[in-house]
Amino acid sequence: MSDDGFRPIHIASANGYLEIVRELLKVDPRLSQLKGRDEWTPLHYAASRGRIDVTREMALSCPESVEDVTIQGGTALHLAVKRSQFEAIKDWGNWSEK
Repeated sequence: MSDDGFRPIHIASANGYLEIVRELLKVDPRLSQLKGRDEWTPLHYAASRGRIDVTREMALSCPESVEDVTIQGGTALHLAVKRSQFEAIKDWGNWSEK
């Protein structure tokens, strides 16, 4: 982990690098739950920035990751709402019920 609390999967998910995220999740799907600064996971970063494809990939590969919370108590869905990521929120409803 770097001094700023980020690992490669945090950076890839925050920037929407879907193919890199897919490759890292092949190593271990639980990487989407890796805690960083303020206990944000890669899924939190992806959702808060509206990275729809990355959010979907992570949540489907590790469903329990959607329940992870930051030190402020927010889930990935909470962060998407807080950051007005409406397309991500709408997409969340498309796959989360399946």
